[in-house]
Amino acid sequence: MPAFHRNNQFSQRVATRVGFTLVELLVVISIMAILVVMTVSSINFALSSDVTRGASRQVQSYLAGARDRAIYAKEPRGVRFLIDPNNPTVVTSMVYIAPSPDWIQGVIRLERIDASPVPDGIPDTILNVRGGGTDWRFLYTRGQIKDGARIKIPGDASGSWYTIDLNSSPISKPEASYDEDVDEVLRLTTPYRDPGTSAPNEVVAFAPGSGPSTYLLELPPVVLSGEEPTLLPNNAGIDLDRSYLPVSWRVTGISGGEDGLPGKAGIDDDSSGGADDNNEYLWPGSDDYRLYSSHLDLMFSPRGTVSGSEAGGGKIHFVVDTLENIQSAWRRGVNYAEGARVLFPAQGPYEFTPYDRVFVCTTAGQSGADPTVFRTAAARTEGASVTDNGVVWRTELNTTPSMLTIFTRTGNVSAYPLFFDQPGNVPPDVFFYAETGELAK
Repeated sequence: MPAFHRNNQFSQRVATRVGFTLVELLVVISIMAILVVMTVSSINFALSSDVTRGASRQVQSYLAGARDRAIYAKEPRGVRFLIDPNNPTVVTSMVYIAPSPDWIQGVIRLERIDASPVPDGIPDTILNVRGGGTDWRFLYTRGQIKDGARIKIPGDASGSWYTIDLNSSPISKPEASYDEDVDEVLRLTTPYRDPGTSAPNEVVAFAPGSGPSTYLLELPPVVLSGEEPTLLPNNAGIDLDRSYLPVSWRVTGISGGEDGLPGKAGIDDDSSGGADDNNEYLWPGSDDYRLYSSHLDLMFSPRGTVSGSEAGGGKIHFVVDTLENIQSAWRRGVNYAEGARVLFPAQGPYEFTPYDRVFVCTTAGQSGADPTVFRTAAARTEGASVTDNGVVWRTELNTTPSMLTIFTRTGNVSAYPLFFDQPGNVPPDVFFYAETGELAK
């Protein structure tokens, strides 16, 4: 065969192999799409973990700064954790605080008032302190008199400190029924040390001219001069519902559903106020009702230890998580799409449910009314599935949260990795690693 024929046939074969077929292009594009999705997902998980760990280190550094300030100034210093304005179960900023001066305005007299537990016509022991010109109601409405606050009677070196039972104090009456001339009274948790000079059945405990008339009333700390709030990293916060907090930071009186599951504050599915159709916890219309106190204060003494009632528990655990995770608590009667991610909702003010597992929807549908499916062994086993009213959830480890622990008796603050508790531990010991220091699993 002539050479030009051979060269022509070779050229034709080469020409037919230039480019790719449609099938080949689709296969390559599909592979690239899968790799991109896997890469982006990995980056998102890594970024979320970095955000929460960075927030945990920031809070740790801030608390250490307050402790150092207290030691250096030889005066109490502390941190006020500020609740997010859009979610009253999340802390997103903090500011340094210092003690405020004791309140000494006006004069007092001690009384026996027939009040506990049901009036029986017989005056109680000396448990009531009536103020004259004290403006206690003004302080109360501004949130500066809290339950458990202390008052010193008399206000000089000979005085003793007493704890105030604010819930039983007439000063805490609603505005509509409050009478300043009658109700400017604080009630003590324990009787006054002196039995008084009047007859035991008389209301006024001391005859005119006798008995204490001065006092010192402790007020909450104030923001340190020149300080501005410091924000946590974007999309990160302290999840109060899943943290182990001082009892003084919690406000009781919020009622909830028959299964004890709290809903997120401010949520009202039927927009009617009060309890919604799902019997979830809802915020009443009044600002007086809060799940958490308006002052989440942690004070350090000049010795570097945590002071006040917040020190009573021995330790405080903060769970730092992304805002998406914090707001993704499972709820009843919700239509969940495939791929949705939820956390088991915190139950009750003193039950700390697992945050170390996340549940991914694999079969879409409407959630049921029984949250106990998330307490089964399968709900604690990675890769296992649980069924909730037809909705199927796959259990995964939640690697996003970070842990911060304050040891109140020493003032030490530590940030630890998340501890993944064993499936068989019911209820889960979610704070195990922070409390023991053993290796995380």
